[in-house]
Amino acid sequence: MPERYLCPNCLGNRARFMLIFRVGQEILKDPRSGVITYQAPEWEMVQDGTHPYVDVRCLSCGYEGYERLFIQAARRVPLGHDAARSGPEERTLPVNLPLVASTWPPREKGPAQSSDPA
Repeated sequence: MPERYLCPNCLGNRARFMLIFRVGQEILKDPRSGVITYQAPEWEMVQDGTHPYVDVRCLSCGYEGYERLFIQAARRVPLGHDAARSGPEERTLPVNLPLVASTWPPREKGPAQSSDPA
């Protein structure tokens, strides 16, 4: 059954995507030297149960993730309610915030309190 997609990152792309299928090849390596001693002649599709393992890349913002994330985002946000149409100033969370360890937890301002009971 065909499923609709919506990019969970930019929330504006519903049409331009790249499907990425994973393939694998069986090999055997020598445990001491790391040299490949056997390499299967064919490649196999990596599957999750009976379905092929598929990643999706948004061709608008470049975000890549599991196919299920794109399907769930499309189910959550109805057609015509895309966040990209409302403008970036109305979005509640920035997309790519750098994490800085020194800013969390916030430190209280004021004189340092000593641990000696007085």
